[in-house]
Amino acid sequence: MKEIQQDKQQLKIAIFLPSLEHGGAERRMVLFAIALQRKGYQVEVIALRAQGAFVQTLSEAGVVIRNVGKQGRFDILRTAFKARQFFKSQSYHAVFSCLPSANVFSIMCKTVSLKTPLIWGLAAADMPMHEYSVWARLGDRVQRLASRFANKIVINSNKGFLVALNQGFSGQKMEIIHNGVDIEHFVLNKQLGNVWRSQLNIPVNSKVVGVVARLDPAKGLKTFIQAAELAYKTDWYFIIFA
Repeated sequence: MKEIQQDKQQLKIAIFLPSLEHGGAERRMVLFAIALQRKGYQVEVIALRAQGAFVQTLSEAGVVIRNVGKQGRFDILRTAFKARQFFKSQSYHAVFSCLPSANVFSIMCKTVSLKTPLIWGLAAADMPMHEYSVWARLGDRVQRLASRFANKIVINSNKGFLVALNQGFSGQKMEIIHNGVDIEHFVLNKQLGNVWRSQLNIPVNSKVVGVVARLDPAKGLKTFIQAAELAYKTDWYFIIFA
């Protein structure tokens, strides 16, 4: 047992994210970092911009945060160089990344050591890229081209696997790991729920349908609003938390 624990302590793992702002993918990777830390691994989170609510969460768990300090969309070469410096100076045994910008810059670990396992996370599937900016579409394209450098690619749904396969991602590299829920953190609290209903003047017995997401084309808010219009004369309440 002591030998196993010692091996864990010798393994240094990097988790690469665009930022530490609130988001589903960000929360999942932050929880992943904390879980690895508690199991005895050395974990560091590298963020293109180390800002957001999860900075405190990671700090309280004792996870080291490293800030690349990306300064806008044109700050590409300096960001790539600084990311490479992190990988070179820390000698990580494995690198995990998630979301397009972090995935692309994470390949800098391969310029330091081709043997370093690089595991990508694809957090979305079938994105309506025609509704995004030119820069977003370019980033999506670059991610597809750069995927050859990833050793493994984690997809969170069967549909996501099929979409990614159709987009040119390697089926041999992809693994499906379905999302889970932290049932210790997210618990049903009817008392707080009733207080919240009271604040919004929503009757206790009325049905509430909510979507918790940023204002983004991928979140299906148009469909949500159309559904709300269809149910307008019912006692249902539709709420967007953005």
